[in-house]
Amino acid sequence: MKSYHIGKDLERIEPADQQIPVFDCIHNPYTPNNRRFTFVLVPLFSNEEQYGLFVCELDPNHFSQIYSVAPQICSAIKLTRLVKELEGNLEEARYDNRRLEQISDSDELTGAYNRRGFYRYANLLLESPESAGKTGVLVLGDLDNLKVINDTFGHDEGDHALKTCIRYLRSSTPNLNVIGRIGGDEFAAFAIVDNTETALHDIYNSIKEAAVKYNEESDKPYRITISLGIRAIVCETGKRLQSYVKFADASLYEDKKKKNRVVIKPGRNPIV
Repeated sequence: MKSYHIGKDLERIEPADQQIPVFDCIHNPYTPNNRRFTFVLVPLFSNEEQYGLFVCELDPNHFSQIYSVAPQICSAIKLTRLVKELEGNLEEARYDNRRLEQISDSDELTGAYNRRGFYRYANLLLESPESAGKTGVLVLGDLDNLKVINDTFGHDEGDHALKTCIRYLRSSTPNLNVIGRIGGDEFAAFAIVDNTETALHDIYNSIKEAAVKYNEESDKPYRITISLGIRAIVCETGKRLQSYVKFADASLYEDKKKKNRVVIKPGRNPIV
């Protein structure tokens, strides 16, 4: 029993008390004992599906009203079920869409954003009203000597080197809001910073220092280093990060001239 109606009062029965024997559908704690009219019990059907029973006390002169009331109750129940099913399907579709969007925007190897995902979310941050007037920092990075690592130690080690570059970006600069692998050995990051004067220097050094620390502690027979290019941008609506890549790329080119070309650590032989 879901609910009952006496006079103008409609009462809902709590779920814990809704289960009652079918033989008690007329005699139960919720129906009055002092009856004035005849009790009528009508099954509620929609096509071949039964929704329940409609029990009421009715003057025999009004029995004909049952034929209009019962279908309306069935329609209301059916509509309620359809709405719940639709809400469930919509929520499931939203979840699936979010998962598909996440997958389509992610780099499978590193777990960071791919090129599309990086520019999508970095541009949202660049144009966000909360970022207006603040300084954004675009970081471009290239893994040094990937071909040497692949050719000498194998592609699994090359994959490890790529994932380690993402580790440099993530662990050394927590304020980098969006990080992505935008090409084979190319990376990008974007952050909103408070202190423009020191941000470029601090981000550059923290990433480089993370690489130095890793190579000192790693038991890998090769070094994993990254070249960097950095550009500051004033955030505002209408700007696109792609317009500033060439400026960061110019400083990346200069940094690559200084990269460490000695890949294999002294006294270490290639893995066979």
